[in-house]
Amino acid sequence: MLVGVRERLIRNRTQLANAIRGFAMEFGIVAATGMCRLEPLLERIAADQSLPELARELFVMHGVEYRDLLAETKAVRGKVDGFAPLR
Repeated sequence: MLVGVRERLIRNRTQLANAIRGFAMEFGIVAATGMCRLEPLLERIAADQSLPELARELFVMHGVEYRDLLAETKAVRGKVDGFAPLR
């Protein structure tokens, strides 16, 4: 069950990251793939005053959800690692 929860969180995180990139592309903002590039993208979007206010608010909501998923994934990963056999 624990591994299944971790996999679901990772899947949700990936889907959300792809959605954020896709929505950004609708506004002409392009970012490379990779989870390490999502935070800089969100920062760039937050600073972009040319975006409509509603769009920036929605990106902020997605950013909060993304950070929550990161935290949950890290917590579950720690529990999974606690069950790993000692080597």
